[in-house]
Amino acid sequence: MIKDYFGDSFSASLLEKEFLKFPEGDILIVKVNRCPSEVFLLRDERGNRGECIYVRNLSSSIKLKGVELAKFIKTRLSAQLQQYSGLTD
Repeated sequence: MIKDYFGDSFSASLLEKEFLKFPEGDILIVKVNRCPSEVFLLRDERGNRGECIYVRNLSSSIKLKGVELAKFIKTRLSAQLQQYSGLTD
């Protein structure tokens, strides 16, 4: 399910999984590592295919679209350009 919603690279490189065995049943612990780049959701809440990007806002996630998506891209691109221009100084 994680692969279907986030893709192969996300599930292969950003997740650490551990099973704890108990007589009453097993528990799966999943640790999600910080991703150095954006993570796209490949399906919506109904399971329909489509690529979207969400950002955290306090305790919730917000789907970016329109002006907010453009601002996000501009901010990210600007930060990356500043980072790379600092490497040439």
